[in-house]
Amino acid sequence: RHTTTRRLTMGVRPRLTQSNIILLAVFVDMLGVALVIPNMPFYIKALGFNKSGKLLGIISSAYPFAQMIGGLVLGYLSDRGLPRRDVLLLSFFGAGLAYALVGLALAMKSQLIFVLSRVVVGLVKQT
Repeated sequence: RHTTTRRLTMGVRPRLTQSNIILLAVFVDMLGVALVIPNMPFYIKALGFNKSGKLLGIISSAYPFAQMIGGLVLGYLSDRGLPRRDVLLLSFFGAGLAYALVGLALAMKSQLIFVLSRVVVGLVKQT
């Protein structure tokens, strides 16, 4: 009896279903958030945003403002135009681009690119 169970489990491979692929994509997406957001205070300090309260307010409000607009646009596209899969891929691609812009902003010491990256991620990050 033990050998029968062993033979059955040794030949079983986990199936790569659509839901597993989506779960993996969402996990990688959340991993990107988990790597960027906790380090945000260090990025802000490195770029000199701590010198002015107005600049800190701009960087803090850029993401939620863009997310309000992006949620409406991506929701409309998902309901009326593009297939949901394409909207999800657009969201993942845009978030990856925005996180690359964070790296570029830090390398170039550019506050403008950093704010732009927060706007881009706000527009497309709806997962």
